Amino acid sequence: MKTRIRIETFPNPDARSYHTTKRISDHLVCSFRKPFEEYILEKYLEGIGRKGKKLLKELFALEELVRIYIEPYELVVTKNSFSCWEDVESGIFRAIEKVFGERIEDMDIVRDQYSPYRL
Repeated sequence: MKTRIRIETFPNPDARSYHTTKRISDHLVCSFRKPFEEYILEKYLEGIGRKGKKLLKELFALEELVRIYIEPYELVVTKNSFSCWEDVESGIFRAIEKVFGERIEDMDIVRDQYSPYRL
């Protein structure tokens, strides 16, 4: 089955949600803000499983991200207000490619209109 990612935007133009048809973390739901403190990260990274840990480590390297929220089938990120989504999203897609072992071009990407109900 082809991986599907639904991208949801919000009234906050610096936040986006990536809903996936494949599990990106184990049962634990976590939220991180910059600065990403190593001792805190290690405590929670074990609870989100191998895929979640791999994805977060890739995302932590993106300078533009200031907040990351992860749950089993959803990733929500907030970027700094000085960055553009085209640059940030290419880094997010590279991280997702590494975790799923698939090219973004082979996935079904759906962009929604913004949701007025969250963030």
